[in-house]
Amino acid sequence: FSLGSTEAILSSPLSRMKGCCLFHLPLSCCRLSSPERSLEHSLLTDDEIKQIAAALQTNTTLSKLDLTTNPMTLLGAQALADMLRINTHLSDLSLFDCRIGTAGVIALADALK
Repeated sequence: FSLGSTEAILSSPLSRMKGCCLFHLPLSCCRLSSPERSLEHSLLTDDEIKQIAAALQTNTTLSKLDLTTNPMTLLGAQALADMLRINTHLSDLSLFDCRIGTAGVIALADALK
């Protein structure tokens, strides 16, 4: 995926702007003025999450991403954690009802240290 194709995914009809999630990682050290995107309920697999995460490593536009209720597992969470170590512009990541487990939460928390 290139950044352009990720932007196409994030602006596709699958993207819906919603502001509610129960599992939420605030990344308050980042700026908050960028667009928000929702890919909730998009049935994104770990491989698709890895592609999105790789493209978002250099993204400076997106500040809020909702991945609520996608079937990602620890592998997807690890890809997002790797992205968060590089991307300092994403300020909000919603992962409610994903199957990342405790190890996935730990990987994400370690990325934010």
